[in-house]
This record gives sequence, structure tokens and C-alpha cells, in this order.
Amino acid sequence: MLLESVENAVRGGLFFVVAAGNSGPACQTIDAPPAIYAASFVVGGSNEAGRLYGGSSRGPIPGLAEIKPDVIAPAESVRSSVPGGGYSWMTGTSMAAPHVAGAAALMISVNPALRGRPERIAAILRETAVPLTTTAQVCGGVAADVFPNPVQGYGQIDAWAAVRLADTLFAEGFDAAR
Repeated sequence: MLLESVENAVRGGLFFVVAAGNSGPACQTIDAPPAIYAASFVVGGSNEAGRLYGGSSRGPIPGLAEIKPDVIAPAESVRSSVPGGGYSWMTGTSMAAPHVAGAAALMISVNPALRGRPERIAAILRETAVPLTTTAQVCGGVAADVFPNPVQGYGQIDAWAAVRLADTLFAEGFDAAR
């Protein structure tokens, strides 16, 4: 039932971003719905040093052809609001996923033709991601220097590059039907 809901949401034009989980550093630790679904855009985590966040769950996901996570984003020592008011420093892939959702919102703001086109948003985020070369971990037999890979997907998001590409596509007359 949850799988159908996620697939229907994406078919309906929603960019469905989810955290990979915090069961790393072992391989095959992305194991909870909705992160195990092909339709979900799965986000792992990095730290302030530009390395993979140790607790970030990794793929591959048994039975899933797609590489997950799709990308990674800052997950360690992220300033966040807390219940009851105020702010605190938090760690986990639940801190990384909002970075990606925010980047997607910025992309749509500069290129309204991306609204309702989750596959195009995902493609831009993947294309502009920056692979981290600070990890040598191999999962699923995919070398650490091959991207995408089950450890970091396409790499760490580069929100500025993604927004610039979205803006360039808009300036060039990006047609949402493409």
C-alpha cells in the first residue's frame, strides 16, 4: 500500500525525497520503506569535512535495480529548529533530506516548467552532484570511484550548480514535455 502511494505521488508530479536512514556504515543498510522504493529520491549523508557521514545507510537494496542513495547532502552537525522553539545541532540523514528538498524548491523557483516534473528535477540534481573522493568503501561490487555507486549515489548535491542549470534550461526555453 505504501509503495503504491509513493509511486502514485511521483506519477502525480511530486518530487518524493526521503532519508536513507542511519544504520551505516555497513552495506545494504537502506532497508526501510519508503527509502527502498525505486520511485523515492533517496538521500544519504555527508559531514562537515566533505566525507561520508559514518551513520549514513548504504545500498545496494536487494531486488532493486536502481542505485540508492541517489545523492548525499550535509547530515552531521546541522542547525535545525526543535519542538517548543529554538534551535539545536542535529545529525542524521533526516537532516540531509531537507537540503535536497530545498534545492528542488529553488530549482522550481527559477524554472517553473520543472513543477510537476520530478524525473527532471532528479536528473538535474544527479547531473550536478559532486562525487566525494574521500571514501574507498565498496558496496554491491561497485568501485568507490564509479558513479553512481551504492555508497553515495551520484555524490553530494551542489544546490548552486543545480539552480544554475535549472535557470539555464529555463532561459533556453526548457519545455516540460521533454
